[in-house]
Formats: sequence, C-alpha cells, structure tokens
Amino acid sequence: SGLRLKEVRGVDFFSSKYNPLMRAGSSYVELPDFLLKKKAIVNVKNKDARCFAYALLSALHPVRDGGRPNEYNKFFNQHPELRDLNFPVEIEQLRHVEEKIGIAFNVYSFFDDEGRGRYPVYLSKLSEALAVDLLFWNGHYAWIKHFSRFMADTVNHHGAHFYCKRCLGRFTKENVLQNHQLHCVSVDDCKQVLTMPPEGTKIKFVNVR
Repeated sequence: SGLRLKEVRGVDFFSSKYNPLMRAGSSYVELPDFLLKKKAIVNVKNKDARCFAYALLSALHPVRDGGRPNEYNKFFNQHPELRDLNFPVEIEQLRHVEEKIGIAFNVYSFFDDEGRGRYPVYLSKLSEALAVDLLFWNGHYAWIKHFSRFMADTVNHHGAHFYCKRCLGRFTKENVLQNHQLHCVSVDDCKQVLTMPPEGTKIKFVNVR
C-alpha cells in the first residue's frame, strides 16, 4: 500500500480461555447468562441430535412456547428436507446441507465462556441478507430471533443500528452499511477494493486510546 509505520506508543494485550468449537449438533445446551438475558435467542430443549432442524423450524414456524420440542413435531412432515437429514449436522456439512434443503441460513458462534466474543461460522450461499440466523455453541444450534438485540451490547448508543452480518460491524445508517458491504471481507472469500487514496496520502491517528 505504500504506508509506513512511524512508531508504536503502546500495546494492550488481552487473553481469554480457549473454548474449542465442537463440530456437530447435539441435544439441548443452556445459553450463557449473558446471552440468555438478551431474550434474543429461541433455544429448543430437544433431547435428540436434531437441534439444527429444531432451530430452523422455530424460525420458520414461530410458536408461543418456542423452547418445547413437541411444538414442532407436526412441522417435520411439512419439511421432509429437514426430517430426512443425517443428524447431527456438522459444521463442515453446512454448505452441502443448505444446498440440499434449499433454506438459507447463517451460523454464528462465540469463543469465550460468556458469549461476548461472537463471530460468523458460516454465511449463506443462497441469500445472506434473507437467511435465518443461527447460533452454534457446545455442539448445539438455536435460532437468533432478534439479531440487533443479539449484538446490541457492542454499542452504548440507543438509536437504530444496522449490522453487517459478515464482520458484525455496526452502522447508524443503512446506506452506509450498503456501501461497506461492497468491500467487506466474508468468512471464506473477499471482495476487491477498486479505489485507492491518492498517492502521498497520510493518515494520522489522534485518539491513540
């Protein structure tokens, strides 16, 4: 890029306990209190390995008591593509599963014990914007019913926000988000930025904190 670093005045180092990502769906797992209090996630209390299907069904067919698996049993016949999946659904299978069932979905997870360190695991190849948002942790899937509430703690401003579902960046105006999405890096590919600043441009950071 031609940019040169002049000096580093300080470094803040943070660490956290490594929480390895289990690779396949499982039976019911409790949410961390931090995420539970958001009331943004529908977590079905299934006792089998079909949590992926339950998570999608809870989004496609919302019911009053969303945590009860019996509420969704009648919907499995309406969705044979979900009923006939091989469970548990593994992370490595997500792209194949999405193509097979024809239902767009995004999958997110977190790398800490509290659920604050959120990141995308899989972004839909069918329709990222219209996809059902799922949370995956400790081998379990659940439906993120309110994505903005799911992410709301990342900012102190109480006004409306628009979130990029690729990098989880937040924006106060939708047109700014749309411009950002033209260049945003996704989970497994990137978009080329076609514009560069004029030669000789210098950037200075005033607020080093």
